[in-house]
Amino acid sequence: MTDAVKFRAPGSLVYVPSAMPALLALNETTHLGIGAHPDDLEIFGFHGILAGRMPGQAFTGVTLGDGAGGPRAEHLLELSDAEIASVRREEQMAAADLGAYSAQVFLNYPSSIVRDLREPGPSLDLEQVLSLTQPDVVYTHALSDRHATHVAVTERVVESILRLEPNARPQKLLGCEVWGDLDWLPAAYRVELDVSAEPALAQTLIEAFHSQLSANKRYGLASLGRRAAHATFGRSDAADAALGVTLAMDLTPLIQPGGPKPEVLLDEMLEAFRAETLARRSALVLSRKTATLSEK
Repeated sequence: MTDAVKFRAPGSLVYVPSAMPALLALNETTHLGIGAHPDDLEIFGFHGILAGRMPGQAFTGVTLGDGAGGPRAEHLLELSDAEIASVRREEQMAAADLGAYSAQVFLNYPSSIVRDLREPGPSLDLEQVLSLTQPDVVYTHALSDRHATHVAVTERVVESILRLEPNARPQKLLGCEVWGDLDWLPAAYRVELDVSAEPALAQTLIEAFHSQLSANKRYGLASLGRRAAHATFGRSDAADAALGVTLAMDLTPLIQPGGPKPEVLLDEMLEAFRAETLARRSALVLSRKTATLSEK
């Protein structure tokens, strides 16, 4: 742990699994995951975690929320919000150790502050992280995520990146799935991330978050099952090319000079889905009408 890098919220810090100085660990980052809560990164950012284990690459995680509140395992129901936040921070540190992250940043904001986009603190801290890391790829939540705090994080990520000079921005920004799948996305907007490697690590990372796991909330089974399902059901006309796939929404246009606003890009995606779905049915109806006419 280190306090060499300062952020705005009390209790914020940079955790470095190795003995490396925090600034160096952040500077070595090539793949950056930015999530709302402890365990989000391990659910949606496994592609970046795998990339960071390769020579010459490094993964850093950022968690904006303090982890207080929310669902928890039955044996932890008596803990206060402050106590559960401490437990979840320790779990996130353990995941950083297991995944060999270059660093894990805790910005430590209450979810209410993360969601209040009038509050500048989280976005300013993200801008600082992005300036220190200058990653090639950023993974965050999808704009279509059903969790309001997740979507707020994505809005802040885009806002913070746009404050950077164009040559200091990431090459890719990917919005990944947690609450809500992305298999509906038309191919032009969908990125398929092969996460076949190290399945044991994938399981272990999610299981590091004991406070979130119970008989009624099987995040490990659900997350790994979704990856397997995408690998198989992604294409009906070809054999499986991967054992696990995470789907992402390509948000890169949002951070390019002159790019669209998030709501405009999302509306474009939804309209493309609508048009694609209706066109598929229209083709079938037309073929039926054509066949009927030919019979006459």
